[in-house]
Amino acid sequence: MIEEYTSKLEADTNMPTSLISSIKNNNIIEVANFYINLQNIIRNILPNNIAKYCYIGYIENNEIIIKVPNSAYASKIRQLSPSIIYHLKKINFQTNNSLPISIIIKIQNDLVNLEYKKINKSIPTLSKKDISNFEKLVFHIKDIKLKNAINTLIKNHQILS
Repeated sequence: MIEEYTSKLEADTNMPTSLISSIKNNNIIEVANFYINLQNIIRNILPNNIAKYCYIGYIENNEIIIKVPNSAYASKIRQLSPSIIYHLKKINFQTNNSLPISIIIKIQNDLVNLEYKKINKSIPTLSKKDISNFEKLVFHIKDIKLKNAINTLIKNHQILS
């Protein structure tokens, strides 16, 4: 299956031969690192408010496919593509042949910002008095969904206490 995939890559794309051989040798991490590095290079060229919504799709026929969530981002990337190409040439970005590099923008509606945010894992604790007050409140609530939510809150905090 890998041989079938890599022969298609050789025929249909201008991915550097070193990357294709990495795929053949099951060195997917090297291929992933290539794309991650390319994405980081392009993100460093673009303004931050645009860069965080742009993702490298793939490289095909010396065309770098950049995926964006909507037409506003696509329009801005089109405006900035000469600058992207200039910077890639400046750092001697290589593809499989000597054809000029071009940028293709594809809109992918379900594309989301994949920026990782640190989640504060500290859970505020409730005192015994707070739990007691919630238990009294549950007794007077008629809405079953709210009652269940508060009971879950009480149960979870009793486990933590």
